[in-house]
Amino acid sequence: MQRAIAVKMVETFAKSSAYRYGDKLSFQVPMGKELSLPGKYSPVGYVPQVTGKRCAVVCPGNGGLIAQLYEAGAKEVVAIEPRGRFHKPLGQVLKLYNEINTPGPTAVFTDWPITAAHSQKLGKFDVILWYEGFDEANRPDCVLDTLYKTINPGGSLTVEVFHGSSSHTSGRINSWRPSQLAWNVVADLVAGRAPIGVPGRLDNSKVYVLSKPLIAVTPSAPPAVAKVEKAPGEGSEVKKVEIKKTSPARK
Repeated sequence: MQRAIAVKMVETFAKSSAYRYGDKLSFQVPMGKELSLPGKYSPVGYVPQVTGKRCAVVCPGNGGLIAQLYEAGAKEVVAIEPRGRFHKPLGQVLKLYNEINTPGPTAVFTDWPITAAHSQKLGKFDVILWYEGFDEANRPDCVLDTLYKTINPGGSLTVEVFHGSSSHTSGRINSWRPSQLAWNVVADLVAGRAPIGVPGRLDNSKVYVLSKPLIAVTPSAPPAVAKVEKAPGEGSEVKKVEIKKTSPARK
């Protein structure tokens, strides 16, 4: 595609009502060399080495991290976006990116992954990024546990946690802003250790990397298992997960 046409398409879309970039945590969306949709943060420093890797972004919002992962050489990127308000704008951003860049296939998973069936639908990942929407997961311990189980040995799950005073560590939680101690408990249950966090994008947030060892280490005591509680009225059936292709295969 000619650059002049790509520039015009990006400028037109950025001014349309379909694109949301006013959120205080939004990322810019790279659309090619020196071409991007606006956002507060550049996604460049938030993406690790991903060449040839299968990746996922939880709550990608406007799609900035998805685009950056493709720019960095990811083999495939899966969007896990349970928040309905982002489904339409995310689809439009991915469509525009596809028209300009022809990336690999992107599947959109539209539910919070909390069961083994969800893990099977998602498959295995080398890298998972979760930089926004963590406090909107009403069962954060279950989501973290499910996501961690989808990571390949040597892979990582990066999550930005917005801390507060909540002491809850399991079950259904609305707007979870855990204390440092509560987060450490959950991280230890999920990954067997609580990693040290680095400052996040807001004063009350920290970024944690939950890595999975290449070689399993036999513990001296039975490993801790994250407790998964059923919410009131929740049965044994698995909610149907919608996955739809939004782009052609990478050439």
